[in-house]
Amino acid sequence: MKKSLVSLLLVLLITVLVSGCAVLRGMGLWQDPEIRVADVRISQLSLQAAQIEVDLVVKNPNHFAIQLGALDYQLQLAGVNLISGEQTQGQRLGEGETQTLRLPVQLVFNDLAALPQAIQQARNLDFVVQGGMRFDPPWMPSVRLPFEAQGSVPKPELPQVRLVSLTREHLSLSGVQLLAEIRLDNPNHFAVILDHFDYGLSLNQHSVVRGRLARAFEVDAEGAQVIRLPIHWSFADSGRVVYDLLRSSGALTYELSFDSNLRSDLPALRSLPLSALETGEVRVIPSR
Repeated sequence: MKKSLVSLLLVLLITVLVSGCAVLRGMGLWQDPEIRVADVRISQLSLQAAQIEVDLVVKNPNHFAIQLGALDYQLQLAGVNLISGEQTQGQRLGEGETQTLRLPVQLVFNDLAALPQAIQQARNLDFVVQGGMRFDPPWMPSVRLPFEAQGSVPKPELPQVRLVSLTREHLSLSGVQLLAEIRLDNPNHFAVILDHFDYGLSLNQHSVVRGRLARAFEVDAEGAQVIRLPIHWSFADSGRVVYDLLRSSGALTYELSFDSNLRSDLPALRSLPLSALETGEVRVIPSR
């Protein structure tokens, strides 16, 4: 009798090991765990990379504990697998228990070089994260259940800053009063804010002014803003040559430097340094 019982249990065990969950499911002794995507968000964003976080909710509907195995994933852009990896879990999921797992995936924008040009130049990148969660039930082979998450990540760009015009409002032998118009162009699909504006302007290699505008400047998404900057320039150090240039209608070479801290209305985009130097030619326009 004992041998028959042992043989029966052994046959049942071998059957379970070979057939796995299908047999237990048919006997009502096994239910597949549940896995669903609860949230997809961009937690950090910079000019170099985006940190994507996927929250997965897993539930064990069985009347016994199971072990969580590895969580594998791959990130796709335009159908191309760009990033893949595996996250070891190992924790125990008790009877009827639910847990939330956080899957972080970092997208480095330099890695887009292998993708078509249109994707590299896109300002919003649509992505898909596909993967699977492996569960390790007792006395059975591992079970892998798939998941898929979709989202979009903005690819930030720095605003363009340029000198639009330079107007001569008043000219005397001792100095000149100028009005510089500086234009900020925001190429992003979101508004940006410059916390301050440090600037320097040189004309024909002569430093005209250096200063700071302490107030914040907000530029709408794909918008522009013009900053009007009054400048008083004394000729004490530059002499008669620059005075004659400002009286003429010829073009002057200029060098415009600017520094600021940039932030946005996106929670994931923290303060970014904005620093650039622009050179070119400008004609001084007499005021009317």
